[in-house]
Amino acid sequence: MVRAALALCALSLTAVNAFGVVANNSLRRLHPSIQRHLSRAAEEISSGNDERGVVLARAAMVPRQIRVSFSFNGVRSSRKGMLLEQGRRALKSWNDAIGAEAFVEASGRADIRVIFQSEVYQGSRRVAGLTSVSRGYNSRGDSWVAGEVAISDRGVNGAELTGAQVRKILMHEFGHVAGLDDVGSSSKTMGSVRSDERHVEVDEESKAALRTLQATTEALLSTASAPTSRAPVIFKFPN
Repeated sequence: MVRAALALCALSLTAVNAFGVVANNSLRRLHPSIQRHLSRAAEEISSGNDERGVVLARAAMVPRQIRVSFSFNGVRSSRKGMLLEQGRRALKSWNDAIGAEAFVEASGRADIRVIFQSEVYQGSRRVAGLTSVSRGYNSRGDSWVAGEVAISDRGVNGAELTGAQVRKILMHEFGHVAGLDDVGSSSKTMGSVRSDERHVEVDEESKAALRTLQATTEALLSTASAPTSRAPVIFKFPN
């Protein structure tokens, strides 16, 4: 689950299509806030506001590594080693899938703080994980992402989660950080966790959605007439 702090207008994807990028199912797999961000960028560029369009497009895909820290709040000491191991395995799974060291563990200042908790709530509802993330850019046009990922040590029924279940929840929430939306199928990375969760990897549909995000961003940047260096994207998918 994700709460996105993006104060952007709800716009259609027709402006993006004007640049030759099809609003296909992969694009619709992106979180609605990212879709709005891309649409706003396309609208700004098509209106001649290239400089603003460029920074909006660059902010849609974070052009640098995402530093991640891990901490604990209220979980049993005997569980901490397993939880930390699953966190690191989730980072590696995402990095292997996209062919770059996009997510890196940080011991100091971090962009994304992962907090393992005994319980996580969204309002009054108990959930397995919750991501609160903000995206933006500064006066120099450099994009940034910052936020917090809360991971429950226990399922919604109160039972302690297995290692595979924790890793699935982590990978799901990291998908939100990257810009993906929820899907209905529990067999997918962005689906719900299963009671018999075992083999956890990034699915092809999730990778395709991020490829589309990369292609859309590059198309917008290449169309802008304002002088700009191409943003170094972190997603370099292996063949």
